[in-house]
Amino acid sequence: MGKLNVFLREKISGLDTPEVVIETEKELTILDYDKRQMYVTGSRQTTIFEIGEIGSGTFNGNALTYGRITNKGTATVALTISNANGDEAHFKIGTGKNFFLSNDYFTSTSGSWRDITTVKCQVDTSSSKNKIEYLVAADNSVA
Repeated sequence: MGKLNVFLREKISGLDTPEVVIETEKELTILDYDKRQMYVTGSRQTTIFEIGEIGSGTFNGNALTYGRITNKGTATVALTISNANGDEAHFKIGTGKNFFLSNDYFTSTSGSWRDITTVKCQVDTSSSKNKIEYLVAADNSVA
């Protein structure tokens, strides 16, 4: 078993109050991970990864405990997360920004990674391509 440590540092300054710094660390026990960089375009949505039954290019939804998608390019990207019913959630990830998926609060009655089937990305500007990176970690095999 390995460990994934996630550090979050929040700093509040510039107000009429003293500066506040809040640091949080979360340690996750993992057995496997997958990290990739790829280019996405504005001409179509690109499937970054899928979650469900283990298969080619599909991650085990029961095993995932952490996910991060980072925009490493110069344009804003649109992120679409879908479920098996076709419901979609849409997010924007600005240049140099991150989007996090965490499995800390899922239970058998409130949902799980299995409820997510597809994660897609597209550049807001139709003529450009943009580099993104994802990292997913699991407490057993990710694929």
